[in-house]
Amino acid sequence: MEPVGVPPEAGGLTAAAAVTTSPALPATVTLTPQPPFPTSTSLPFRIVGPLAIDGPRRKLYAQVQVNGAGKIGVFSAEDGSRQGVLNLDGGVAVDPGRGRLLVDDPSTGLHVLDADTGEEVKLIQLPPRPTLTANEMTGQRDDRTPDDLPRVQPAVVEPSGQVAIARGGTVWIVDVGDGGAHPVSLPSDYYEQVLTIKDLKSPAPGEPLWILAGSGGAAWEATFVSTD
Repeated sequence: MEPVGVPPEAGGLTAAAAVTTSPALPATVTLTPQPPFPTSTSLPFRIVGPLAIDGPRRKLYAQVQVNGAGKIGVFSAEDGSRQGVLNLDGGVAVDPGRGRLLVDDPSTGLHVLDADTGEEVKLIQLPPRPTLTANEMTGQRDDRTPDDLPRVQPAVVEPSGQVAIARGGTVWIVDVGDGGAHPVSLPSDYYEQVLTIKDLKSPAPGEPLWILAGSGGAAWEATFVSTD
């Protein structure tokens, strides 16, 4: 799946070519800002999610809205200019060493794209998850549909190359190679309070996964869990 509106010469560079032919990245990159004040008018293009950086290929990715529709924006890491959009809507991350662009949409699954060509090479769908929370004594249910769930940026877990993705209050570890997935055991509070996961981070190879979650007006709090 190639970015829409991108000329052929704007394709991804190999890591070697980037080192030998491209200048150093600027210290800062300016992207299209969101409006400084609330507005009732829908903007034709705006960035709505965090950046994913592909240094070797000199590209940036982010969740965007184009005339109100969710897409993945593709930008130049040289000057921040727009290079096009991908017709996918979800949290986006890059595994530059393995040449993978990862887009997680709870409605469709984890899309694995070739970072050089933009073509989709695999779609991994998760097994169904019961609506009852893990702590059945609370009687609380999570009745949200996949469309209602936030689009959370995936996290690449090193050194395995597995991908952590979030579904409401559940974290899944996905093996991109064989398409298998298993849920991570989380603290009981996640289930008792029907917490929503907001952010995932994998700090360094071999370190626990970092999760930021909260519920309603409660303060967001971080926790570390093993990905085994």
